[in-house]
Amino acid sequence: MKTNSLDAFHWLRQPTHAIVKNDQVLIETDPNTHFDVRFLGAHSACGMETGPMHSFMLTLRLDWKFQAKGDELGVFIKGGEDKYLRAGIEKLDEFLDLTCYNYEAGYGDRSNRNLGEQIEWLYMRVIYWNGNLRVQYSFNGSQYLDCRWLHFAPSFAPVEVGFYACSLQESSFNCSFSQIQIEQHLAQV
Repeated sequence: MKTNSLDAFHWLRQPTHAIVKNDQVLIETDPNTHFDVRFLGAHSACGMETGPMHSFMLTLRLDWKFQAKGDELGVFIKGGEDKYLRAGIEKLDEFLDLTCYNYEAGYGDRSNRNLGEQIEWLYMRVIYWNGNLRVQYSFNGSQYLDCRWLHFAPSFAPVEVGFYACSLQESSFNCSFSQIQIEQHLAQV
């Protein structure tokens, strides 16, 4: 089953300023927000998420106008309170990083790729089936590259998927999540 709308999503945390229309979510991040439960105990990032699903493919476009170091947006997958993966774009001092963090029971790992400083949009895709997880990105929306493959959860365990944005410092930035498509109950990948 494929849907091209936000019907499957609800707010994880709604920011002060947001607009939702058709398949697009426009957000201005709130200052001093983060998505790092491992070090800070909880997260304050804004975004939307689905209810539990057993298999799906989420594809969306991310657009941003970062302002300060620590500005970040991306996608996440939750397999319970102490297990999640987040992947997206993070502003560092002089460049952007495509990052992927995987956390479980207080431990985690990180992989990254330097993207330079000129990119202001990117497509991301998350595929989940039989406990396996594949995260991909694209610069044109048609040719996708792998960011991460892993066995994320026990087979047939449901997970939640969503997208988020946050500003670590006393700043904010504008971003949008668009062309959102989610296909549930994949026959095969």
